[in-house]
Amino acid sequence: MRPRALPAIALAFLALGPAALQRRVDRARPADSPGARLEQLRQEERGPHPPSPQDAAARLGAIGQEYVRSGEIERAIEVFAEAARRDPSSGENLARGTLAYLDHGDFEFARATLEIAAGRADLRPAPAVLYAAIAERFASANQLEDAVVAWELAENAEGGNPAIAARLERARRELSVTPGQRLLQGERFAIYSDAAVPEPVVRDIEAHLEREYVRQRDFFAAADLPAAQVVLLYAGRRFFSLVAVPDWVSGVFDGKIRISVDPDAGFTPEVRSVLSHELAHAWIRFVAKEPAAAWLHEGLAQWCEGRRIPRKDFPHAFARHKVFSLAEMERNFARRADLGAARASYLEALGIVEYLVSSRGDGALVCLLRDLGEGIETEEALRRETGLTGGELVSRWRAWAGV
Repeated sequence: MRPRALPAIALAFLALGPAALQRRVDRARPADSPGARLEQLRQEERGPHPPSPQDAAARLGAIGQEYVRSGEIERAIEVFAEAARRDPSSGENLARGTLAYLDHGDFEFARATLEIAAGRADLRPAPAVLYAAIAERFASANQLEDAVVAWELAENAEGGNPAIAARLERARRELSVTPGQRLLQGERFAIYSDAAVPEPVVRDIEAHLEREYVRQRDFFAAADLPAAQVVLLYAGRRFFSLVAVPDWVSGVFDGKIRISVDPDAGFTPEVRSVLSHELAHAWIRFVAKEPAAAWLHEGLAQWCEGRRIPRKDFPHAFARHKVFSLAEMERNFARRADLGAARASYLEALGIVEYLVSSRGDGALVCLLRDLGEGIETEEALRRETGLTGGELVSRWRAWAGV
């Protein structure tokens, strides 16, 4: 792991002490609240037998976690800062402080505390799971250098873990294919583009995404996405080859929108459709809260991009394709290397969505996603919104489509 110089901004974290924190403690608080536990610690420290700095730091760390669970992130940051000051060798308090900064959206301060951890040879490492969480948060914001540092800390904390080693290697490889990327930062999108992608194309993509954001937000009847959506525009397929995405796939959503762009072709209708499709995946994930079934994800994303199959064309389209069950489609989407089965599953998923829109209205699809977001299982949500089981849904669609 490479050592790093301690940045000046990091001093702001370590300088926060009990006086700053105590000013924020509520005067009225339940006896079991983190504020009450903090006041009890203060009283003990003023007494004849104060806890050791290490014991106080451990208790402060536990109080900080309570503040995080209650959503009081600013107070959590201050508590973790004091804990780190009391016990400078504790990597866990630094890591939890870093996560609290990320929860608060303060990436600059999170980076500073991460660099403290990376530059301290005497630090007792935090549990690897904390560094992994930090790495994933930085990666989701496309802060790849910081993600690599966090994965290195995770590997150092738990050497020999193959999952951590694989994620570190992937982050390093992804970083290697993104040198010189430009960033176009807006309120709704952070668009990273390879230098070979012409700037006017990037601007056209931003304008299209802004229009689609409003249209899809209205369709899903949703609040705004919780953070700016990261979009990566690759000149060619080098990244897609890195993660074994088949040649026939030109867009991927994995928490970020990733698009392969031909720099010489300009802003084509295909790019427009792929952007709309991948943005729909972001909305589906947001509304459903947990990963929705692949047939629903892919069918609805195609619908949102504007793709349609006339009902009369289904018999011809499926003359060469098998009709799958919902479970079979799930497996086919996971094995995209089987081009025939995957394409047939995309076709069927869109057909099922078209049938549901025709028979129940597009609002039923949104209600289905909301049910999933409330923790209702897919089969139960289907029965609630359509009156059908998964098997009955496929049978009804086949009769409707004539396949």
